[in-house]
Amino acid sequence: MARIRSIKPEFAQSETIGALSRDARLLFVQLWTIVDDAGRARANSRVLAMTLYPFDDDALHLIEGWLQELEGQGCIRRYLVEGKTYLDIPKWLAHQKIDRPSKSKLPEFVEPSRGLANDRERSMLDNRSMTLDPGPRTREQNLAAETVNEGTSPAYVGAREGRFPADDDLSDLEPAAWDDPRQFGRDRAVGGAR
Repeated sequence: MARIRSIKPEFAQSETIGALSRDARLLFVQLWTIVDDAGRARANSRVLAMTLYPFDDDALHLIEGWLQELEGQGCIRRYLVEGKTYLDIPKWLAHQKIDRPSKSKLPEFVEPSRGLANDRERSMLDNRSMTLDPGPRTREQNLAAETVNEGTSPAYVGAREGRFPADDDLSDLEPAAWDDPRQFGRDRAVGGAR
């Protein structure tokens, strides 16, 4: 669920923030709107790109670099729990006043899990050839474009049967929010009509 957050006036003067690119700074502020009251969120880069940049076709390919910048400056920590990637903002409670915080449903960061989530989570779409603007395509055209393993890869078979791999499991996110794929630009992210 999106939340209203505040930005302190000294944000722009922070040397840590100043060391980030403009795009990484924007991503950092946008992450504040999706993290829970403990400063945690799922960190699947494909979902983040679709949620935070629904109108930017290049975000899917750039977001991993921005996340690495944020992680390098200590603004976020990414970690794996049971094969799913999460992030937290380490100094979250020092910078945000939460009036009635709700308990986080996401796992807490534990030091040994750090560094395991540096690469972007795999997705069934990683096996497709991506172009900047593939134009409108039907589901059958998308499936026909699958080239991995002559159509027998788990991603292909899962997509053909309407199932998706476990790493794209969004069940722990707000399910009602995903009822309308146009809400987050998912139809554009997989090559659908504009």
